[in-house]
Amino acid sequence: MDFQKEVVERSKEQPVLVDFWAEWCGPCKFLGPILEELEAGQKRWKLVKVDVDANPEISRQFEIRGIPDVRLFIDGEEAGQFTGAKPKHEVEKWLNDLIPDERIEVLNRLVEKSGGSDSFEELESFVKDNPDLDVGRVALAKLILWENPQAAGDLVVKIHPTNKLFDDSRTITALANFMTNDLPENSSPVSAKMLELKQFLSEKALEAGIKVLIDIVTLDKSFQNNLPVRIGASLFNFLGPDDELTKTYRRKFDMALY
Repeated sequence: MDFQKEVVERSKEQPVLVDFWAEWCGPCKFLGPILEELEAGQKRWKLVKVDVDANPEISRQFEIRGIPDVRLFIDGEEAGQFTGAKPKHEVEKWLNDLIPDERIEVLNRLVEKSGGSDSFEELESFVKDNPDLDVGRVALAKLILWENPQAAGDLVVKIHPTNKLFDDSRTITALANFMTNDLPENSSPVSAKMLELKQFLSEKALEAGIKVLIDIVTLDKSFQNNLPVRIGASLFNFLGPDDELTKTYRRKFDMALY
């Protein structure tokens, strides 16, 4: 193969990920499909596989001692390297740290634009066109959670536990499940208030919902296996510590638990 042309020169136009491998290498057979899967879901970088047995001169040039040996080339220079098999989420993080994603800037503009309206068509189209961008799915899920909790939950269901966005996805999932699951039918005051809470949240009347939630934990915080407590924790996590509602009501909620 012409390494200079296929890797070095090409990397001046698009980052190139090189996988040094061999047919007899067990870890290579684990890592290879992961790299191919990651390449298939994006257009930021190109994968080139180099069989060390078929290309001994290239292997010597780069002093390949163990395989799989993975190297990233950007602008004609080696920008990063690792040796050995890694799980998909680790490889993905490694790539994201080394290759700036220009889509993030576009995403931020769309989120800012969508945040002040009830129309998310542009953001939805962007997320559909970039299914590998986890931060895009989480951003859209946060915006549509109250009006379409089922869709919000579906957007984040595949986010891996080691992903830095996993806590956000878990919070969204908990709130989406509450909004979509039926509550047991009974005439207790707590059940009535739980239905009232759902209604307020679906209308994006979050302050009114939080006030009802505080009433609920005061009445019976253990209702449905501590559901009011879990919903309250998820709701304040969703809002974040700097939100005015969190600043106003988090302490009142916590005090109502005791």
